[in-house]
Amino acid sequence: MFDDAAVARRYRKRAKEVRAIAEAVLERKSRMILLRIATDYERMARLRVRVGKADRVMAGTALDLQQTE
Repeated sequence: MFDDAAVARRYRKRAKEVRAIAEAVLERKSRMILLRIATDYERMARLRVRVGKADRVMAGTALDLQQTE
């Protein structure tokens, strides 16, 4: 299983890097695309954390069900 917090940190780091690149880009359309990519990395980080929490909840539920059988 992946370390959800580490994956989320990696996505947030990439978002920051892409934003830094976007600041240097002069062409508006390209800059907007890069900022959208950075936003998507942030969204992926949030989802990774949520999915990780849901996985842990489901794993706990599965263990509870196994113990009652």
